[in-house]
Amino acid sequence: MFMKKGFTLIELLIVAVLISAVLSLAFIINSNLFFNTALRDQTRSVESSLRKAQAVAITGRGDSNAGVKITENDYTIFEGNSYEERKKPLDTIVSFSTSMIISGANEIIFEKSTGLPITQEENLFIRLHYANGYKTITINSEGMIESDL
Repeated sequence: MFMKKGFTLIELLIVAVLISAVLSLAFIINSNLFFNTALRDQTRSVESSLRKAQAVAITGRGDSNAGVKITENDYTIFEGNSYEERKKPLDTIVSFSTSMIISGANEIIFEKSTGLPITQEENLFIRLHYANGYKTITINSEGMIESDL
């Protein structure tokens, strides 16, 4: 009897299904990794900018308070008693590299010399949302800046 060598259609379909399942899983894992990395990077950037504004206020570089104003597309490190009363030539504007949704405090001002946040609240929260995740930055009444990274 003569036997044909090769694969049957069922065997080829099973292999194709397995390959597509593995590729789909890899794509999902990679996209989640990308979103998480982007969110973590932006959170670190905002947190670093808050610390920079706090340091400017403590050192008294501009002999005034300093703060950060967060908008939909960017955030500004400024010197002055408020964003409206700031010294515009000293602004540092940083754009969000990805489309973020920001909630919570949008203007944080640190007091000259002490670096304490000027607020009536016990804690200030900034929440950055991206894709299916979010990260929160907390500034307590003693000026401690922390995030949930």
